[in-house]
Parts: sequence; C-alpha cells; structure tokens
Amino acid sequence: MLSHRMQYNKVQHGTFQPNQFRGISQRSTEDVGVFLTHLIRAGWAKKLKASMVAFDITQFFPSLNHEVLMVVIQKAGFPLALGNFFCSYLTGWKTMYKWDDSVSGLFTADIGVGQGSGLSLVLLGLYIGPVLKLFSFEPISKEVQLLSYVNDGMVLTQSMHLAQNLPKLTAAYGIIYRLLMALGLVLEHDKLEVYHFSRLRGELYPPH
Repeated sequence: MLSHRMQYNKVQHGTFQPNQFRGISQRSTEDVGVFLTHLIRAGWAKKLKASMVAFDITQFFPSLNHEVLMVVIQKAGFPLALGNFFCSYLTGWKTMYKWDDSVSGLFTADIGVGQGSGLSLVLLGLYIGPVLKLFSFEPISKEVQLLSYVNDGMVLTQSMHLAQNLPKLTAAYGIIYRLLMALGLVLEHDKLEVYHFSRLRGELYPPH
C-alpha cells in the first residue's frame, strides 16, 4: 500500500524522470522497447544512425546509502511522517552470517535495500532519480538520451555517421559515472555493451 501511494505521489508531482522505467506504474519492459524503437526509427527517417551504450550499476540493491536516501525523500517533498518512517525503517539494521551450525556475531548493516521487498523498487527509483535530473542540465543531454531501468541504464545518440556518435557517448558516460560515484554507486566497466543501429546492410561499425 505504501509503495503504491508513493508511486502515485511521485508520478503526480513529477518526481520520477520521464526516462525512468520499471518499478513505476505504466512504465514496463515493453515500454522501454517501444521508446527505443521510436527513437531509432525517428532518427532513420532523418537519415541519422544511432549508437547506444548499455551499462550496469554494481551491487545496486545492497549499495544504497540510507542517509543519502533520507535526503532524497525529504527533497522530493514527501510528508514528514513518511520521512520519519523510513528513518526508523532503514536505520539500525544488523545482520549475521550462518554456515551450517556456525553463526557469526551481529554486524552493522546500515546500507542497502532488500532485493524483492515491496518497497525496494520504489526506493531505488527515488535514489536514481537525481542522476537523471542532474544529467538533464548538462549540455550533452541535448544530444544524448539517458534511460534508467532499475540497476541498468543506457545512453543513446544519433548522428549522420556512426563515428560521430562515439565521442558523445564517451562524454555522457563520464558524466554519469561521476554522478553515480557521488551517490556511492559504481559502474561495472567490463559489463559495458555498445550497439549500433543503421539501415545500411553490411556497414562497418567504428572501433570502440
């Protein structure tokens, strides 16, 4: 119930960014595919060629800083009572490890959000929202689209020639990397995937 109410408030007041998908009502996996297909085909109609970099955030669920999340919730304009609830819910966590019959002592676990929790996706959406917002203020955002899908993301750009896309994607990725680092999140560089979309058969893709 709390998750649905938070989603309603965030969509109503524009807290979610337009390019955020999954965990948000009426923004499913199919919506991502439709949105990307529209961008690419609209570019083709203008004789533009598209390139995209897909990236993955390392250990997103267990890496969320609770103090940062509290600030995001407060800045998003939610009622004070909701902020107080999460201050109580997300602080003072402890965990222990069990191996067969051996059990460790308690360890402080004041970071992370439980994967699979009814509140996890809505909290992750809140946490990543500022990255998309701040990216939209960068000059490169006029040429590059940034999309977020929980712990995955992608940047897409279009030009007359594929080789012209790579410098723009490189610049955009650098900005995203710095913004995520500021939130305590890390990108897995070895999981980067580059895609090119061209209507010309047999076109040679530029090295990257």
